[in-house]
Amino acid sequence: TEQEIFSLKELTQNFSLERVHKSGARFDPDKTIWYNHQYLQNRSLEDLHQDFTASTATVGVSLEKWGSDHIKKVLLLIRERANFPSDLWAMGRFFFEAPLQYDEKAAKKQWKPQTKDILNELIQALEGAGNFNDADQLEVAIKTWIGNAGYGFGQVMPPLRLALVGEMKGPHISNIMALVGKEESISRIKKAIETLG
Repeated sequence: TEQEIFSLKELTQNFSLERVHKSGARFDPDKTIWYNHQYLQNRSLEDLHQDFTASTATVGVSLEKWGSDHIKKVLLLIRERANFPSDLWAMGRFFFEAPLQYDEKAAKKQWKPQTKDILNELIQALEGAGNFNDADQLEVAIKTWIGNAGYGFGQVMPPLRLALVGEMKGPHISNIMALVGKEESISRIKKAIETLG
């Protein structure tokens, strides 16, 4: 069969121990990761939420102050990249905690002498931004500001991501900002300016 993903019922219907052969069998770790990724993508959001809260509890993190809706919105953004439930916290930590440090290599590459001034200007624009909860509107507002201010995207977006996340990964910046909120986004930008100069 060409089918790769089976339900338990389909497995019992299509396979039996009598038809299993040892020859040619080998364990493929990459294929196992792929299967697990597929399984994780097909889990219900409710089950994924339970996996996530369980995995954070094992590392001593409590998410009680965050509502279930917030956690589920985060999971919708990060689940695509996760292979294991334990990946979820590492991929989504910055939605719940401000970065404590900044990736040194990324900071050297992305943080230029003029970055501080550019991000201070961006803070002023963000303080006047209307609907901060709508990621699409926020993205348009940031892009419009970049164009009006005469900056290039490379001067703003990478250092902004570094300020928000601490490294150069994660979903769209506007999605991150919409979920962490205006006050927290601005606070993180200010902290990065203070730390990185």
